[in-house]
Amino acid sequence: MCHMLKVVRNTLADGGILVDLNGEHIRWQYIVELHKLQACEDLRLGNKLKLTHIEWRQQKMKVNLAAQVFSSSVTDALQYCSHVLKLPQVSGCNATVKFIHTFDRLFDILNTRNPFAKGFKSALRVSNKLSWHPFLDTAHSYILELKDTPGNYMLSSKRKTGFIG
Repeated sequence: MCHMLKVVRNTLADGGILVDLNGEHIRWQYIVELHKLQACEDLRLGNKLKLTHIEWRQQKMKVNLAAQVFSSSVTDALQYCSHVLKLPQVSGCNATVKFIHTFDRLFDILNTRNPFAKGFKSALRVSNKLSWHPFLDTAHSYILELKDTPGNYMLSSKRKTGFIG
């Protein structure tokens, strides 16, 4: 899952835009704008975004950079900037928020090691199947419908590895 998360980050950052089932755009630019806002204001909105997350190519093997970009703290910050502060540079970020949220939860579910963890970070067991299985079905359907900007499904594109994985 660690490698897949990096590949998905690379695909989004290199392409800049993906398209979801509803035709809404998933944009890397929203993450860049969130970083710019935090750097300009010299504050953090509860996330770990730094310049190394935006300019990741020099450190593309570091899983933590991809995991911190695709985290619930980034989605919370984007939603706060969009809905509460009503900043124009992040308006319309709902599809990006959903994308990040989906991959954050996938990473939590599929990268678990702690048998005592709770929620999506708990180990996959038959006893807790009702908590993780519905989400995996939803995430599977969501990923099947992702497209690049020309309209090609990501699962049949050259950059399919992270989405098939």
